[in-house]
Amino acid sequence: APLPTATANMSSARPFPTRQNLQIMKLKLVGAKKGHSLLKKKADALTMRLRALLTTILKAKEAMGKAFKDGNFAMAEVKYAAGDIKSAIIESGGTA
Repeated sequence: APLPTATANMSSARPFPTRQNLQIMKLKLVGAKKGHSLLKKKADALTMRLRALLTTILKAKEAMGKAFKDGNFAMAEVKYAAGDIKSAIIESGGTA
């Protein structure tokens, strides 16, 4: 196994403590904080958009359920009033 060298992992090596390196680190910190806040805003906006989409989907599902319920009730009324109308529906299928 090769011995670790000073240049093996420069990204995690601590910089030499000078004023110039202090300024560089401060600028990197400011940039990192700004980037983090921008990503947080983006995540919050996407979360809000997702919730709006889920609300729209839920309303559509509820409307679809109501339509199915009304359709089944109408079908039950027709079957009660006219009996089995399957053959009449099949014959008039081309005129719909």
